[in-house]
Amino acid sequence: MEGLFTLKNTPTTGTTESEVVVGINATHGIFAGHFPDQPVLPGVCMVQIAITIAGAMHGKALRVSNARTMKFLAPVDPNKTPELLYRTTLTPLEGAVKAEVQATAEGNSVLKLSLELVAE
Repeated sequence: MEGLFTLKNTPTTGTTESEVVVGINATHGIFAGHFPDQPVLPGVCMVQIAITIAGAMHGKALRVSNARTMKFLAPVDPNKTPELLYRTTLTPLEGAVKAEVQATAEGNSVLKLSLELVAE
């Protein structure tokens, strides 16, 4: 996924709430197979972006220990939607952190997540 996305603003470590603008690279090779004539950002990539943002907020690399909710609400065509806005709220849990994430494209919801994350 290297080069697929960039965080246009990085959240401050230790924060519990953030809004991060994410740029999507429409020329990335992943879109050649997903899908050649109708590119769509894969859901797993959207989730990885959320984990990357949560890790930056938490100050440690994180991985999913429990996916409570994953809702993919609309496809993201990188040619039409080169930026996404990720709103993230972190809540500490015993030995983990809960991440509530909503991603929007031009004001329309494209992703809602509720994840439990632990340090890698």
